[in-house]
Amino acid sequence: MKYKEVRDKITEVISKEPEVLAIFNNGSSIVGMDASNSDLDFVVILKSDKDEKKIAKILRKNFRVFKNEEHPGIDVEEQFDVLGRRADFTFISRKRMEEKVNNLYKSEDNFLELQHFIKHKIVDSIAVYDPDKLLTKWKKQAEKYPKRVMKKVFDSQIDSIKENLFYWKHHGFRNEFQFGFEQWDMIKAICQALYAKNNCMFMLPYKRLHKDLKKLKPNIEKEMY
Repeated sequence: MKYKEVRDKITEVISKEPEVLAIFNNGSSIVGMDASNSDLDFVVILKSDKDEKKIAKILRKNFRVFKNEEHPGIDVEEQFDVLGRRADFTFISRKRMEEKVNNLYKSEDNFLELQHFIKHKIVDSIAVYDPDKLLTKWKKQAEKYPKRVMKKVFDSQIDSIKENLFYWKHHGFRNEFQFGFEQWDMIKAICQALYAKNNCMFMLPYKRLHKDLKKLKPNIEKEMY
């Protein structure tokens, strides 16, 4: 398995802490879209959100922290050098994660707000350390994909596209910058609708889209480019 040594080292360092309930590996390396400079993403499930400071301190003690060498005065997301790979950690309590998973399909707005997080942190994760099988439980909940919710998302995004087209047709654009910003809203709505049509979650950023366009139906790859 790719990067097994990195996962094993992280597990060795923090899994023995009683505050750590589980460790998941997620991100581009899990879905086969990593490059040579990609970081490795990890989700650490904690007993409480207040435990983050302690676990982060342990990571700093055991691994070198990457710094913004060009602009040291600017804070950047803290990442660690684990056996020569950049490792990025998301810390979240079990309670807060369960709230997100339980609320995912309660409404269209909840789904639109949470789908990226759940897809990234749960659906596209593997368990590195998970004695209570939390990931298996949360994946089962997250992968229900109720068609009623997806239909609501699809319909709302189609309405949004039609509304934007109306303004584009009748109001036009004052300059290229306005067009650029409003084009972003249109592309996002098209993507939301396309993924909902295929009964799956949509993720930002768009780096997966070029691959997904080849398999999502209808195939609008040519039109999107």
